[in-house]
Amino acid sequence: MAQYVRVTEDESLPAIEVPTEADGTILLSTLQAQFPGACGLRYKNPETDSWRGIRLLENMLCPPAEEGWGGHLYVVVQKNDSTSKRKIEESPNTKAEPETKMTKISSPEDGLGDLIVLGLPWKTTAEDMKEYFQKFGEIVMAEVKMDYGSSKSRGFGFVNFKDPEVAKTVLSQVHRIQGRLCEVRLPRCKQEFMPKKLFVGRLPDSTNEGDLLDYFSKFGEVIDVYIPKPMRGISFVTFASGEVAKKVQSQNHRLGSNLLNVNFAEPKAAKNVHMPSPADMQSMSQNSLPGWGGMGFPEMYGMGSWNNAGRQNMPYNASAAYNSMMQSMMNMGNPSGASNMMANRHGRR
Repeated sequence: MAQYVRVTEDESLPAIEVPTEADGTILLSTLQAQFPGACGLRYKNPETDSWRGIRLLENMLCPPAEEGWGGHLYVVVQKNDSTSKRKIEESPNTKAEPETKMTKISSPEDGLGDLIVLGLPWKTTAEDMKEYFQKFGEIVMAEVKMDYGSSKSRGFGFVNFKDPEVAKTVLSQVHRIQGRLCEVRLPRCKQEFMPKKLFVGRLPDSTNEGDLLDYFSKFGEVIDVYIPKPMRGISFVTFASGEVAKKVQSQNHRLGSNLLNVNFAEPKAAKNVHMPSPADMQSMSQNSLPGWGGMGFPEMYGMGSWNNAGRQNMPYNASAAYNSMMQSMMNMGNPSGASNMMANRHGRR
């Protein structure tokens, strides 16, 4: 019996359910019927938040070995005809590399890509869209997304213009298609979530921020350059545009005699901070001195009891910790108890 798998072009867009074959695989032709140009699928591993690719074998997409297709949302992988970068893992002991690896790969300036058209009338076809938008300029593609089961319009589509300037003009105007007001904008993934900060490693020891600014400014506007001190051969470069950052990251770069390691900067992992549970806080409240609202601070800091001397000898960080724990209690569902203790403490000052 056929199973249906949720597939989308972009996580911000509605999914289409694609049928499997009797053996559980998905034919590549079935996928391409709904997503022209598709060459594969991927999904996010919920445990690591990393992308996992789906194996393609003889034009058949095989389900994940461990759990089958499951309830994951699968994202289409599109063919990319542009020259792609080969990642270079440079060994410290490597003295020479093939020149083909060292040459910077150039590509023409990227356009805006597909524009999403929202709020289309149900009767609008791809030809209707093309007829409407061709008055602005030459169209590369116009497509209305259709529901797999009913073959009816899903109320949105995509249009791509050959000239990026035409696309900018279309974005700046109001559009009414077959009597209905429609919204035209960049897909959300391109517009909002593209990283702009790059990590740059393997810098020459003599590199300064001015050198990096001079080098990377030729690709686009640079808004920040930071080299941690003491110099460890690394830096961070932030661009004004995510598209520019993506283009820079996809190329090879050399500064002096060093082949640079350029990747998107990853945010620091949040430190694991242990906060007491409500049961722990209740136990602390019952077993400690009342003068401190039941939080056990006098014993913790050797102050014996709550008095003027103890209050003046209280470390500053103890006071800050007290305030933090009170706020945590309020967030954990006991606002009245925390508020009363805070009020009692401030009343004594």
